This record gives sequence, structure tokens and C-alpha cells, in this order.
Amino acid sequence: MRKFIIVLLFFLTGNVFLYSEESIENDSEQPQSSVVPTGSQLILYNGFGAWGFSFYDGSKLNYRSLKENLALIPENEKFIRRADTWNIFSYFFIGAAFGLIAGAMYFAGDDYTRDILFSSAHCSIILFFGSEHMFNRNINKAIGNYNFSVLGAHVIYH
Repeated sequence: MRKFIIVLLFFLTGNVFLYSEESIENDSEQPQSSVVPTGSQLILYNGFGAWGFSFYDGSKLNYRSLKENLALIPENEKFIRRADTWNIFSYFFIGAAFGLIAGAMYFAGDDYTRDILFSSAHCSIILFFGSEHMFNRNINKAIGNYNFSVLGAHVIYH
């Protein structure tokens, strides 16, 4: 059990070390984005998860077309990659929570096992919300870079 917890912690914190942010230098040293989307509009976030994005005029964006628009800015590549990673984690955690709840219902007669499975499901649900928050944080940074580029300003997140 102790080895399992150590491996789980290593797995969860490995992403933090893999995608750690670089230090931000002075504004004079930061290169401005040379790619400005022509004829594009500002992107707004109107909901929860990957389904709440739309252009300023109200036309909806699915996640694939959102990523295609955000990829026009070279600085957004790492934010899109991070968002995809956290999105995969959120799917994993919510799937694990449902599996643990189903297992707890199957072992309804054994109180000890049921309690452990429900506790694990609660932890998995908390980790789901944390990973969904990190997904939204990274995708919103990419949207900020995109919107600043559309407005003609330099990107602020590197």
C-alpha cells in the first residue's frame, strides 16, 4: 500500500515538474507574436469545461476549432498541450470515481471495503475538480494571448 501511494504521488506531481513555467523576463526582451489572426474575432468563455467557448458575435466553438484558432499564436502551444494533459487527467479521475462508486455498491455487505472505496471516490472527485480547474486556467491563458494578438498587443503569457 505504501509503494502504491508513493507511485501515485509521483505520477500526479510528475506533470508539475514536466511542464513547469519558465521565468518571465523583461517586456523589452519578450518577442512579440508575429502571427496575428486576420479576420478573426475575440473568443469568450461562457460556460464550464470545453463546451462554453464562443466568438464575440455569439457563434459557438467546439473544442477542436478552439484549439485550431488558438494554435495560430506560437506562444500558445505549451498552454494547449498543458490543457490537453489536464483534460485527460479530469476524464481519468471522473471515470475512476464512477468505478469506485460502482465497486462500493457491489461490496455493500463489507463495511470496511465500502468505506475505503467511497473515500477513494471522494478523493477522485476532488482531483477531478482540481484538474478541471487547471484545464480552464491553461486554456484561458491561451485565449488571453489570442485575444491580445487579435487586438494588436503583444502576448502576456509565455
